Amino acid sequence: MTTLLHAKSNVRGWYDYICKTMDLLAADDGKISDQAREAIANDIVDVRVRDGWRARGAVSDGACEFEILLSNGSPAIRIYGCLDADSEPIDAELQAQDWGTCWSPVWVIDDAILLAYARCFRFGGLT
Repeated sequence: MTTLLHAKSNVRGWYDYICKTMDLLAADDGKISDQAREAIANDIVDVRVRDGWRARGAVSDGACEFEILLSNGSPAIRIYGCLDADSEPIDAELQAQDWGTCWSPVWVIDDAILLAYARCFRFGGLT
């Protein structure tokens, strides 16, 4: 996979970069090699998961939400979504946040591309 040099300093730049990355993967029959997965992982700031509300003392059933932090500047940009019982993303939304504001969804052309990009990451355990 060729590294894409693209302006990723704003929401549109990141979305365009993600679309081009997924186009490259689609050219390889959609198979994500370990090398491609590593290249994608090196482009982001952090990946985090969290579990939901539960009764005090109850054991967690596992993560139910994920965040792929793309940039932490101004604006901060992330892909946010929910996970199924197997820790696989079931939806994905591009969000932005500026200093002193809450995370807000950003309109994008194709949420399926964001979901495919999110599925390049492993959210459940050390695999």
